[in-house]
Amino acid sequence: MDTLASKILSGNSLSVILKPDPKAQTDFPEMVESFDLQHIVISGDNVLGKTSNTHAINPRFSKYDRTFGTAYAYNNYADIVLNSSHTEGICRFSHTGRYSDIRFETREDYEIIWNSHENDDVAAVEKAILAGCKLKIGLLDNKGIWNIHPVHMPSFYTNRNFLELFTDQDAMPLIMRKPAEVMELEKDLKINFKKAVRETSGQVNRIWQIMPYLNDPTFFSTFYTVRSDGTFLRGAIVAVEEEPETYKELRIYASKIGKY
Repeated sequence: MDTLASKILSGNSLSVILKPDPKAQTDFPEMVESFDLQHIVISGDNVLGKTSNTHAINPRFSKYDRTFGTAYAYNNYADIVLNSSHTEGICRFSHTGRYSDIRFETREDYEIIWNSHENDDVAAVEKAILAGCKLKIGLLDNKGIWNIHPVHMPSFYTNRNFLELFTDQDAMPLIMRKPAEVMELEKDLKINFKKAVRETSGQVNRIWQIMPYLNDPTFFSTFYTVRSDGTFLRGAIVAVEEEPETYKELRIYASKIGKY
């Protein structure tokens, strides 16, 4: 049977479907929520998916600020939800006990069109770029972590068999790349969450206000410049001075809708 990780690595997109528990979320009607998890890290069978940094609700519940954004992250190995903002340098976490049902769904909407282990010819990717297909990458780094990210600007050098793909600019708390540390956070969280529900009568905004924060979290940039020659750059700004790193494997995926 295909694992969640193997489905994602074959090109499937990932969403999380959430049904808040009315006993733990008393100030909202019965409802179902969904998030598109575009930024994914995979270690073995451990999968963590994060939304883009576009959620508009300020975690400190101040007034709406269009320059402010947060992201939510869900995983398949610990009962914990992480909410972060790299622009504000914060990360807080809560227990999945606020949901009566939480499940991952994958969609077969992308396919692998190039694998660095199998083919030096990038003609298929050039064809997809010319057709205006959406692209994303799966990059296996030297720590053995798969990094799945959407591409916002794909490019190729004419008649040179050379690609350069730029992923969406984003960042995630470094802990999201470390399943053991995420599981460590979860240990006392269930008890604390039940206590928070009691103290706040299940009012979501009040619950989040008393949920714990990481102290001075380190953020990991997920802005990559990926090249078909086996190298990539990663950073907030792409500069000549940056030293290229090498990847173990690169997979390029193209959207099946409007197939070229």
